[in-house]
Amino acid sequence: MSVSVAIAFVALVIALLSAVYTRHAVKAAKHANEIAIHHERLKTYKALVSLASALSARGLAISKDEVWAFYEPATWAKFYFKPDLAAALLKVFDDSLELVSKKAEWGDVSQGGEYDQALVKETHALHRATRDRARQLVEEIESELVITPN
Repeated sequence: MSVSVAIAFVALVIALLSAVYTRHAVKAAKHANEIAIHHERLKTYKALVSLASALSARGLAISKDEVWAFYEPATWAKFYFKPDLAAALLKVFDDSLELVSKKAEWGDVSQGGEYDQALVKETHALHRATRDRARQLVEEIESELVITPN
């Protein structure tokens, strides 16, 4: 065996080992990315559960702070979820914020007029719809968070 054949053989072995190493590195990078995405989805899920719980437990007495705590997860959901789910999360935030605003209007209205009654009915309807949609989204996101072994 000549020196050039030996060098070529060693180069072939090194190239094969490099290919195997690269393949494993790609798998590890994909796995790390999946973990990062799962972590962000879990943060969004936890924030949504917190908002849904506040909507259920406190109803119309929900505070602005509880709603605004969901702003960042709802806004960033577009990076971690399908567009329709991300839009639905943002809508829950917007509706929750509108709910707080409508409830604040209650103190500004006169006593017992038709407008007052319509505002109260509208606010209660918005609350029920927002609470129910938040609960539904909690269930939808849960299915995306379940990790199955490979």
